[in-house]
Amino acid sequence: MTNAQERKAQERQARRRRIQEAARTVFTERGYAGASIELIARAAQLSVGAIYLYFRSKEDLYVSLIEDTLTLFDVERLPTHGGSLRIYARHIEDDSKPVNARALELLALEQRFGLTTLDPYAAFAEQVRETKRSLLEFLIGAKRAGKRIVGYGAPGKGNTLLNYCGIGTDFLDFTVDRNPYKQGKYTPGTHIPILHPDELIKARPDYVLILPWNLKGEILATISKIASLKDARFIVPIPRVEVVG
Repeated sequence: MTNAQERKAQERQARRRRIQEAARTVFTERGYAGASIELIARAAQLSVGAIYLYFRSKEDLYVSLIEDTLTLFDVERLPTHGGSLRIYARHIEDDSKPVNARALELLALEQRFGLTTLDPYAAFAEQVRETKRSLLEFLIGAKRAGKRIVGYGAPGKGNTLLNYCGIGTDFLDFTVDRNPYKQGKYTPGTHIPILHPDELIKARPDYVLILPWNLKGEILATISKIASLKDARFIVPIPRVEVVG
Protein backbone atom coordinates (compact mmCIF):
# COMPACT_ATOMS: atom_id res chain seq x y z
CA MET A 1 0.00 0.00 0.00
CA THR A 2 1.36 3.41 -0.98
CA ASN A 3 1.48 6.33 1.41
CA ALA A 4 -1.42 7.95 -0.43
CA GLN A 5 -3.54 4.79 -0.18
CA GLU A 6 -2.70 4.39 3.49
CA ARG A 7 -3.60 7.99 4.18
CA LYS A 8 -6.91 7.58 2.34
CA ALA A 9 -7.75 4.44 4.34
CA GLN A 10 -6.99 6.28 7.58
CA GLU A 11 -9.22 9.15 6.51
CA ARG A 12 -12.06 6.74 5.78
CA GLN A 13 -11.67 5.13 9.19
CA ALA A 14 -11.59 8.53 10.89
CA ARG A 15 -14.78 9.59 9.08
CA ARG A 16 -16.49 6.32 9.94
CA ARG A 17 -15.65 6.85 13.64
CA ARG A 18 -16.87 10.44 13.37
CA ILE A 19 -20.22 9.23 12.04
CA GLN A 20 -20.47 6.60 14.78
CA GLU A 21 -19.75 9.13 17.52
CA ALA A 22 -22.40 11.45 16.11
CA ALA A 23 -24.84 8.54 15.90
CA ARG A 24 -24.08 7.51 19.48
CA THR A 25 -24.99 11.02 20.65
CA VAL A 26 -28.21 11.14 18.62
CA PHE A 27 -29.32 7.65 19.69
CA THR A 28 -28.60 8.50 23.35
CA GLU A 29 -30.55 11.75 23.22
CA ARG A 30 -33.48 10.67 21.04
CA GLY A 31 -33.63 6.89 21.22
CA TYR A 32 -33.67 4.62 18.19
CA ALA A 33 -37.15 5.60 17.00
CA GLY A 34 -36.47 9.33 17.31
CA ALA A 35 -33.12 9.19 15.52
CA SER A 36 -32.74 9.62 11.77
CA ILE A 37 -29.93 9.65 9.23
CA GLU A 38 -30.62 13.36 8.69
CA LEU A 39 -30.08 14.15 12.39
CA ILE A 40 -26.93 12.02 12.49
CA ALA A 41 -25.56 13.73 9.38
CA ARG A 42 -26.20 17.12 10.94
CA ALA A 43 -24.45 16.09 14.17
CA ALA A 44 -21.47 14.77 12.19
CA GLN A 45 -21.45 17.90 9.99
CA LEU A 46 -21.67 15.74 6.89
CA SER A 47 -24.15 15.33 4.08
CA VAL A 48 -26.77 12.57 4.19
CA GLY A 49 -25.15 11.07 1.12
CA ALA A 50 -21.82 10.83 2.94
CA ILE A 51 -23.45 8.74 5.68
CA TYR A 52 -24.74 6.26 3.11
CA LEU A 53 -21.22 5.80 1.75
CA TYR A 54 -20.40 4.07 5.04
CA PHE A 55 -23.71 2.64 6.29
CA ARG A 56 -26.66 1.22 4.37
CA SER A 57 -29.33 2.40 6.83
CA LYS A 58 -30.01 3.67 10.33
CA GLU A 59 -30.27 0.06 11.48
CA ASP A 60 -26.89 -0.79 9.92
CA LEU A 61 -25.31 2.15 11.74
CA TYR A 62 -26.96 1.19 15.03
CA VAL A 63 -25.75 -2.41 14.71
CA SER A 64 -22.21 -1.19 14.02
CA LEU A 65 -22.23 0.66 17.35
CA ILE A 66 -23.31 -2.47 19.17
CA GLU A 67 -20.73 -4.64 17.41
CA ASP A 68 -17.96 -2.16 18.20
CA THR A 69 -19.02 -1.85 21.84
CA LEU A 70 -20.53 -5.15 23.01
CA THR A 71 -19.73 -8.85 22.82
CA LEU A 72 -22.38 -11.54 23.21
CA PHE A 73 -21.15 -14.03 25.80
CA ASP A 74 -24.19 -16.13 26.73
CA VAL A 75 -27.63 -16.99 25.35
CA GLU A 76 -30.72 -18.84 26.57
CA ARG A 77 -33.35 -20.43 24.35
CA LEU A 78 -36.86 -19.82 25.74
CA PRO A 79 -40.25 -21.28 24.72
CA THR A 80 -41.97 -17.86 24.93
CA HIS A 81 -43.86 -16.74 21.80
CA GLY A 82 -43.06 -19.95 19.98
CA GLY A 83 -39.35 -19.62 20.65
CA SER A 84 -37.28 -16.67 21.87
CA LEU A 85 -33.68 -15.89 22.73
CA ARG A 86 -32.43 -14.15 25.84
CA ILE A 87 -28.95 -12.86 25.12
CA TYR A 88 -26.29 -11.57 27.48
CA ALA A 89 -23.71 -9.05 26.32
CA ARG A 90 -20.72 -7.35 27.90
CA HIS A 91 -18.49 -4.45 27.02
CA ILE A 92 -15.69 -5.59 24.74
CA GLU A 93 -13.01 -4.66 27.24
CA ASP A 94 -14.61 -6.71 30.06
CA ASP A 95 -12.63 -9.96 30.10
CA SER A 96 -14.33 -11.27 33.25
CA LYS A 97 -17.17 -12.84 31.20
CA PRO A 98 -15.75 -15.17 28.54
CA VAL A 99 -17.92 -16.30 25.64
CA ASN A 100 -19.43 -19.58 26.83
CA ALA A 101 -20.27 -22.85 25.09
CA ARG A 102 -24.01 -22.08 24.75
CA ALA A 103 -23.31 -18.95 22.73
CA LEU A 104 -20.82 -20.73 20.48
CA GLU A 105 -23.18 -23.68 19.96
CA LEU A 106 -26.03 -21.41 18.92
CA LEU A 107 -23.81 -19.52 16.47
CA ALA A 108 -22.75 -22.84 14.98
CA LEU A 109 -26.41 -23.92 14.77
CA GLU A 110 -27.31 -20.72 12.92
CA GLN A 111 -24.49 -21.38 10.48
CA ARG A 112 -25.66 -24.97 9.98
CA PHE A 113 -29.19 -23.82 9.18
CA GLY A 114 -27.87 -21.20 6.77
CA LEU A 115 -29.24 -18.25 8.74
CA THR A 116 -26.40 -16.04 7.53
CA THR A 117 -27.77 -16.37 3.97
CA LEU A 118 -31.03 -15.13 2.46
CA ASP A 119 -32.40 -18.55 1.49
CA PRO A 120 -34.11 -19.51 4.79
CA TYR A 121 -35.73 -16.08 5.06
CA ALA A 122 -37.09 -16.35 1.52
CA ALA A 123 -38.49 -19.78 2.43
CA PHE A 124 -40.01 -18.32 5.60
CA ALA A 125 -41.65 -15.54 3.59
CA GLU A 126 -43.29 -18.13 1.35
CA GLN A 127 -44.43 -20.06 4.43
CA VAL A 128 -46.08 -16.87 5.73
CA ARG A 129 -47.86 -16.37 2.40
CA GLU A 130 -49.04 -19.98 2.39
CA THR A 131 -50.38 -19.60 5.95
CA LYS A 132 -52.36 -16.57 4.78
CA ARG A 133 -53.77 -18.49 1.81
CA SER A 134 -54.67 -21.51 3.94
CA LEU A 135 -56.38 -19.43 6.63
CA LEU A 136 -58.42 -17.41 4.12
CA GLU A 137 -59.34 -20.57 2.22
CA PHE A 138 -60.68 -22.13 5.41
CA LEU A 139 -62.57 -19.02 6.53
CA ILE A 140 -64.12 -18.50 3.09
CA GLY A 141 -65.28 -22.13 3.01
CA ALA A 142 -66.75 -21.89 6.51
CA LYS A 143 -68.64 -18.67 5.76
CA ARG A 144 -70.00 -20.10 2.50
CA ALA A 145 -71.27 -23.05 4.53
CA GLY A 146 -73.15 -20.61 6.77
CA LYS A 147 -70.93 -21.05 9.82
CA ARG A 148 -70.55 -18.40 12.49
CA ILE A 149 -66.96 -17.47 13.35
CA VAL A 150 -65.75 -15.27 16.20
CA GLY A 151 -62.32 -14.50 17.60
CA TYR A 152 -60.70 -15.07 20.96
CA GLY A 153 -58.29 -12.40 22.20
CA ALA A 154 -57.08 -9.10 20.78
CA PRO A 155 -53.27 -9.22 21.12
CA GLY A 156 -50.79 -7.31 18.99
CA LYS A 157 -49.72 -10.43 17.12
CA GLY A 158 -53.34 -11.25 16.37
CA ASN A 159 -53.97 -7.79 14.96
CA THR A 160 -50.92 -8.16 12.72
CA LEU A 161 -52.39 -11.42 11.40
CA LEU A 162 -55.85 -9.91 10.86
CA ASN A 163 -54.47 -6.93 8.93
CA TYR A 164 -52.05 -9.00 6.85
CA CYS A 165 -54.80 -11.42 5.85
CA GLY A 166 -57.48 -8.75 5.44
CA ILE A 167 -59.79 -10.42 7.96
CA GLY A 168 -62.56 -8.11 9.14
CA THR A 169 -66.19 -8.43 10.16
CA ASP A 170 -66.86 -10.20 6.86
CA PHE A 171 -65.27 -13.21 8.56
CA LEU A 172 -65.35 -12.57 12.32
CA ASP A 173 -68.52 -11.24 13.93
CA PHE A 174 -66.48 -10.06 16.91
CA THR A 175 -63.63 -11.07 19.17
CA VAL A 176 -63.47 -11.22 22.97
CA ASP A 177 -60.76 -10.24 25.42
CA ARG A 178 -60.49 -10.38 29.21
CA ASN A 179 -58.75 -7.01 29.34
CA PRO A 180 -61.43 -4.47 30.34
CA TYR A 181 -59.49 -1.67 28.64
CA LYS A 182 -59.96 -3.40 25.28
CA GLN A 183 -63.64 -4.21 25.69
CA GLY A 184 -65.94 -1.86 23.82
CA LYS A 185 -63.15 -0.94 21.42
CA TYR A 186 -62.25 -2.23 17.95
CA THR A 187 -59.28 -4.04 16.50
CA PRO A 188 -57.01 -1.50 14.76
CA GLY A 189 -57.28 -1.50 11.00
CA THR A 190 -59.89 -4.26 10.72
CA HIS A 191 -62.49 -2.68 13.06
CA ILE A 192 -63.72 -5.90 14.63
CA PRO A 193 -65.66 -5.26 17.88
CA ILE A 194 -63.87 -6.42 21.05
CA LEU A 195 -66.38 -7.70 23.59
CA HIS A 196 -66.43 -9.29 27.06
CA PRO A 197 -65.78 -13.08 27.06
CA ASP A 198 -69.35 -13.69 28.23
CA GLU A 199 -70.49 -12.73 24.71
CA LEU A 200 -68.63 -15.75 23.37
CA ILE A 201 -70.83 -18.00 25.50
CA LYS A 202 -74.01 -16.26 24.35
CA ALA A 203 -73.06 -16.40 20.66
CA ARG A 204 -72.55 -20.18 20.49
CA PRO A 205 -70.27 -19.90 17.44
CA ASP A 206 -69.33 -22.75 15.14
CA TYR A 207 -65.68 -21.70 15.09
CA VAL A 208 -63.44 -19.65 17.35
CA LEU A 209 -60.25 -18.17 15.84
CA ILE A 210 -57.56 -18.10 18.55
CA LEU A 211 -55.57 -14.90 18.04
CA PRO A 212 -53.02 -15.33 20.89
CA TRP A 213 -52.01 -18.68 19.35
CA ASN A 214 -48.93 -18.98 21.57
CA LEU A 215 -51.35 -19.49 24.50
CA LYS A 216 -53.52 -22.04 22.69
CA GLY A 217 -53.02 -24.77 25.32
CA GLU A 218 -54.16 -22.58 28.18
CA ILE A 219 -57.06 -21.13 26.18
CA LEU A 220 -58.32 -24.48 24.92
CA ALA A 221 -58.14 -25.96 28.42
CA THR A 222 -60.32 -23.12 29.70
CA ILE A 223 -62.99 -22.54 27.07
CA SER A 224 -63.40 -26.14 25.89
CA LYS A 225 -64.95 -26.89 29.31
CA ILE A 226 -67.78 -24.39 28.80
CA ALA A 227 -70.98 -26.32 28.10
CA SER A 228 -72.41 -23.84 25.59
CA LEU A 229 -69.21 -24.15 23.52
CA LYS A 230 -69.07 -27.95 23.44
CA ASP A 231 -69.92 -28.01 19.73
CA ALA A 232 -67.55 -25.20 18.77
CA ARG A 233 -64.29 -25.90 16.99
CA PHE A 234 -61.15 -23.85 17.46
CA ILE A 235 -58.91 -22.50 14.71
CA VAL A 236 -55.20 -22.21 15.51
CA PRO A 237 -53.71 -20.15 12.65
CA ILE A 238 -49.96 -20.35 13.36
CA PRO A 239 -47.58 -21.94 12.38
CA ARG A 240 -50.04 -23.83 10.14
CA VAL A 241 -53.81 -23.68 10.13
CA GLU A 242 -55.14 -26.32 12.52
CA VAL A 243 -58.73 -26.95 13.58
CA VAL A 244 -59.18 -28.44 17.04
CA GLY A 245 -62.31 -29.95 18.54
